[in-house]
Amino acid sequence: LANWDFHVTPESGGATIFNVFFTQWTVQVARARFEPAEARFVTPGVSGCAARLLTADQHGWFENEDRLAIIAQSFQETIDELTQSLGDSVSDWKWGDLHTMPLRHVLSSRGDLAGLLDHGGAGVRGDMGTICNSGGGVRWTAASGAGYRMLADLAITPPVLYAVDGQSQSGAPGSEHYSDQYPTWLAGQYHTIHLDPSEAHGSAVSCFTIEPEE
Repeated sequence: LANWDFHVTPESGGATIFNVFFTQWTVQVARARFEPAEARFVTPGVSGCAARLLTADQHGWFENEDRLAIIAQSFQETIDELTQSLGDSVSDWKWGDLHTMPLRHVLSSRGDLAGLLDHGGAGVRGDMGTICNSGGGVRWTAASGAGYRMLADLAITPPVLYAVDGQSQSGAPGSEHYSDQYPTWLAGQYHTIHLDPSEAHGSAVSCFTIEPEE
């Protein structure tokens, strides 16, 4: 953790330790001022307070002045949790092993449709505190995020857009475009969308064809 460069990448061990620790610590911060049932409800909302309390407790949030002891307890719970989840070798702990983003179709819970409709599931970069964040779900999965990303460069002529859609562009599971943009999205790369009509016609790909009426 001391050697962490503060980049929250799928390969980062430091990001793994910090995020699991901060989750444990935030729970303890909420419990210090709220009853157990209330603490579960307010925990997501006290993260800003929890961050400040890591360095000092200027306003007496912890009445027994045991802030440092609770920090140490939270860190020990982190080590125990990660050892159980990812094994004894700290060098093998990677954020992407916890922070995965499965792309589940709305119908995947029906019978065996999950095998046909679901995709994704790779470890992703980011957390709730990073730019282009990938939200924290149950047990640190990526429950939300910018599935569609777009940059508009209107300073060049002709103007173009750069975009990528993690879910890809086709809703038909049999299409080659059903999940083909997911690797590009993971890598933080973009596809060019031409706004000039002549360029657009040359680069567009149709996913289906409408037969003309007779």
